[in-house]
Amino acid sequence: MITFAETVIKQEDLILFRKIKRALDCIETFDTPGFDELTCHILGTAIGSLYGIKTVHGYWKSGYEHTWCVTDNGNIIDPYPIGAVGGPILITREVCYNLYNEREIRHGDTSSEKFLICVATVKEQIQRSERRATA
Repeated sequence: MITFAETVIKQEDLILFRKIKRALDCIETFDTPGFDELTCHILGTAIGSLYGIKTVHGYWKSGYEHTWCVTDNGNIIDPYPIGAVGGPILITREVCYNLYNEREIRHGDTSSEKFLICVATVKEQIQRSERRATA
């Protein structure tokens, strides 16, 4: 079955999303040094940096602080969707901009040394997972 989104999202975004999903599916637990848990801010920043796509910090429609990624074609890859079990998800730009609002977040220092070390650690875990997924 092909979904509506798959008919409007460019193939390059679908390929990128599937690559990210494969890598994340192989990771059972993330090591997050200095943090009690993996956050959307850490994972979104790691994914954006690793795959060369824009990382956006802002708010999800309900008012929750959130971080997601935007492809060069404007579609959203949300590696850690709010209130969901599982992820990532890929959402077509035609419907997503009422849900995701870019603006400065109040909590979560995304430029601190502690945050950046954790992002680097998560990136390494994703890269190892990606190698295993393609081996």
